[in-house]
Amino acid sequence: MKVIKRIRNYFSYKWNWIEVVFSSPFVGLKTKWYFGKVAVGIPYFLPKKWFQFNYVSLGWKTKYDDFRHEWDPLFSLVLFNRQIAVWFVPNADCCSSIYWEAWLNYKYKTNKNHTQEERVKELILTHSATWSSITEGRKESINYYGRILKYKYARLIFCQSCFVNLTRKKHEKISID
Repeated sequence: MKVIKRIRNYFSYKWNWIEVVFSSPFVGLKTKWYFGKVAVGIPYFLPKKWFQFNYVSLGWKTKYDDFRHEWDPLFSLVLFNRQIAVWFVPNADCCSSIYWEAWLNYKYKTNKNHTQEERVKELILTHSATWSSITEGRKESINYYGRILKYKYARLIFCQSCFVNLTRKKHEKISID
């Protein structure tokens, strides 16, 4: 029984990112390939030069109660100093960190008893994906939820009822219309 529990926990942790493909409000993933001499490291070291197969799960950590993306999921095969590497990266017009940090917040910090639409509304209210920059004295802002959510859910960004009380304190209950 312990062995089955360990196997289940291993797969639920190592492969949890695969939910993005099947049942997530986030846009899907695409693959990024590398063929050539051993050059692609797995998070902390280069693979061996003769033969090695590696799988690296989505890398993330928590820092001050927030999620931080570290690396994308990766498969790597090395044979005789030649490497084939495949990453799974967001199929969205943004950097991986924005996508994966929003997905981690959706997965772990929204109420799982709600529908996906309600969870997305809660995510938009509690986790900002708006980034600002100042160019030539002009402030420009972009909300990345429009790029990382599927169209059905991205429309919620512009829904006024979602943003009625953005200044609410964290301990207050979030009501979903």
